[in-house]
Amino acid sequence: MPQFNATATLAGTTDDYLRRVAIQNFILAPLAPYRVTLPTADQTTDSCDSLCIAVRLHWNMEYTIVLPDVLNTTAALPEYSPTWESQFDPDHSWTALNVNNASTIQMEFSYPEVSDTFATDDCQIYGYPFLAIKICMKPGNETNQLVAGIPFLPEWLKIAAATCQRLDEADCLTNQTWSLTLGSATQVSMFRLNSEIVYNRQDGTILQSTPISPLIPASFDRDGLSTIYNATYGIADPNANTTLTDDVTATIRFHAVQQATAWLQGDVGYRGSAGDDYHYWSTYALRALIVGPYMDYTNSGSDIAFLTTGSSATQLSRLIIPQAQMYGFCIIVILTMSWSAALLIWSLASGIVQPNNSLYPEIDFGSKCVQSEHERVFSRGAGRRNSVEWVQGLGGLLAPLSNGTTFEVTKQLKGVNIHTGATRKSAMDLPHVVLTTNRNEVDNLIVGLKYR
Repeated sequence: MPQFNATATLAGTTDDYLRRVAIQNFILAPLAPYRVTLPTADQTTDSCDSLCIAVRLHWNMEYTIVLPDVLNTTAALPEYSPTWESQFDPDHSWTALNVNNASTIQMEFSYPEVSDTFATDDCQIYGYPFLAIKICMKPGNETNQLVAGIPFLPEWLKIAAATCQRLDEADCLTNQTWSLTLGSATQVSMFRLNSEIVYNRQDGTILQSTPISPLIPASFDRDGLSTIYNATYGIADPNANTTLTDDVTATIRFHAVQQATAWLQGDVGYRGSAGDDYHYWSTYALRALIVGPYMDYTNSGSDIAFLTTGSSATQLSRLIIPQAQMYGFCIIVILTMSWSAALLIWSLASGIVQPNNSLYPEIDFGSKCVQSEHERVFSRGAGRRNSVEWVQGLGGLLAPLSNGTTFEVTKQLKGVNIHTGATRKSAMDLPHVVLTTNRNEVDNLIVGLKYR
């Protein structure tokens, strides 16, 4: 993900356009599925406890730059192409984009219980005499921590805000007692890391983000954030008109300030309802003040060191099972399991004696197919070709094992050899293949001779 640079993006852009973007992203930024993922507990630092909220920012898939196979670091970077997807995959055969070794940013937001103080230079008031917002930011250092066994001294940024809404009195700038009471401060730390990202081509959302490198502490650009706040909300003018006119309320700047004020006060709830006993919306708004700018004001013209020159992409196809088929499969499985359970319960309840089974299924099957009677066969040998005698077949060995256990089968067959050979019922018949325990009762099989 490129470096944060507010100046490059603000140059040549109208304030109203920036304010429209701020209004749109104020609510979306901390949870935007195409840019933000929520790291798991094992992917954060030790200081990020159960009350900490971590987010990971990714480069928008639409802004991907397809680099050449051989990139000269001294050459100019390729320009972003809005049609890169079609150039990369003309047949539209892939549904997901897997980017390896992508540069990402991770932020960890915590909420200290101890209140903090801000110097005058750390704060700035924005808005109007009748509707104002005060934003305070100051940097600091955390105690030594370990990430992947490496000690470091992470930097953090502490941000807090206060709001004033006096539409009738219009004295927010002359009576600034409201600015002395700041809301709960949020402390945020920022890190850079490389991740493996899977994007959904259909809508650009992030399907999966897996870190593949240690967290590297990064510093916040307070001046850049202040520049964005100045352009979005406008620095308050003490000499501004104190009359709230329709011309003022129709401006985009007024709505931007009004939106931030409502969220920071916790006046925006479910379906617009007021009240925020747990300060959910106010802390969410403070995260939006940081995440939003870092989503919108990173630009590809930054230092090449922040670009992911080692990334690659693969064409993937996801297996999508329709919901109706999933329900149908579940119903079939439930019916099959229920029917099997019913048969098992019925067999137990009816007192049916279940036959034994051994670990030799071929013996279990064969013992139920043979006969225990003696078989009449012609013996081998040239001098006895026309004589007939009674010999013991294989049935006498296997028949007693038709309901045997593994132990019984092993005991009965121990030391017994079973031979394969040929025998005839008459001299004119074709020989047929038989199994026997007596090698002398069968003829050898001959290659090329037909058997039945």
